Amino acid sequence: MNIKLGSFFLIMVAIVNNGFASIRIHDEYNPITSDNSDFKSIKNIDDYLYWECIYNPSIFISSRYGQQIITQFGDIKYSKYAKKIFSSVGFLSACGPGFCSYYIVAVKKDKSIKLISTPNEFGKFIGKIDNVEEAKLFARNAEYIFSSSTKYTAVYKQSADKYIFRLYDFGLQSCIPPIQMEPKSITIAVDEMASISRL
Repeated sequence: MNIKLGSFFLIMVAIVNNGFASIRIHDEYNPITSDNSDFKSIKNIDDYLYWECIYNPSIFISSRYGQQIITQFGDIKYSKYAKKIFSSVGFLSACGPGFCSYYIVAVKKDKSIKLISTPNEFGKFIGKIDNVEEAKLFARNAEYIFSSSTKYTAVYKQSADKYIFRLYDFGLQSCIPPIQMEPKSITIAVDEMASISRL
């Protein structure tokens, strides 16, 4: 009797475990372990001979000195043209004390120089969404936050032509303390045409 009950219990555990496993596989999300993004994943090489992304730690910097090139893409010989361009403002801006941001200097095929230093310009620069890093950058550009905190880790999955993110809304994200103390879980989708929707 005990053997039969034990066997029945093991069978039921196996069924339940398999059921949960199939749910996890069907609805699998991958964790995002960093709040940064990989600018090297931007796939617009047909439009430019060269481009570089610069991190600006402060709006109070008045020259390239103190700024950092974090990504270079294309023919490096054109960097001599790009390095002449400077901006004190950019996209993906953060709060004080330095009000850091990023900007991109690109050399087009006609060898003209293009400065990308606003959220709107950066969205156009990304263009069609080709991978999860581009989707993440586009969402960050729209002021969605990807926290690297263990408690509020964002996750994502790919579904057809969309990247679906589960992340947290921390409330008012201006340069004053947020009104909303406990963040709310939200879900957004970024499709290949660079459109964001709340789910």
